[in-house]
Amino acid sequence: MENYQAEEFEFSDDNLTYDRQRIMDILNGFIERRYGFTWTHPNAVAVVTLDRELLELMKRSGCEVLTIAPESGCERVLKEIIHKPISKDKIPKRGQDGREIGFKIQGA
Repeated sequence: MENYQAEEFEFSDDNLTYDRQRIMDILNGFIERRYGFTWTHPNAVAVVTLDRELLELMKRSGCEVLTIAPESGCERVLKEIIHKPISKDKIPKRGQDGREIGFKIQGA
């Protein structure tokens, strides 16, 4: 931060939020150190890993755009083909939570 005066940081990590404790530690570190930059995650995050607590921490730590990966809008595809542990009904809820918290929402 001191050497480059960075204003934005980008995570290029397909599994950014899968290890909950890891991402919570990283984001809390951003807040504690008061870096003041924004950050993005253009590869999207899995809806199954998100809850309101994590979304609020993401926002407080400088994330402005929430890019989510809905995977599929078909329950059969989610369960039988790609084996994702989420119901299609939860996908819009995460987007709604994100909007309420103040994110710009994108799908990938």
